[in-house]
Amino acid sequence: CLARALLARPAILVLDDATSALDGLTEARVLDGLRRGLPDTAVLMICSKPASCAAADRVAMLREGRIAALGTHAELAERDPLYRDLLGLDRGAA
Repeated sequence: CLARALLARPAILVLDDATSALDGLTEARVLDGLRRGLPDTAVLMICSKPASCAAADRVAMLREGRIAALGTHAELAERDPLYRDLLGLDRGAA
């Protein structure tokens, strides 16, 4: 449970698709609360929605179980074709 993890104030917190059922606004509020409430905690978020990575300091794009690209959300959105496709940035392009 996330509440128990927050009370423990861990050095590292792993969230496996913890915000997948939330709408964008609620997700942003939860992530902001984590940043403010646990400023010294390293948070590893596993996301199935690439847009959820926008608030991350760094994003690791995995392909076949290996890190294929590493950077900020903006960097990967600009240069990584698979990340762009997952975000829907190339849809409708000629």
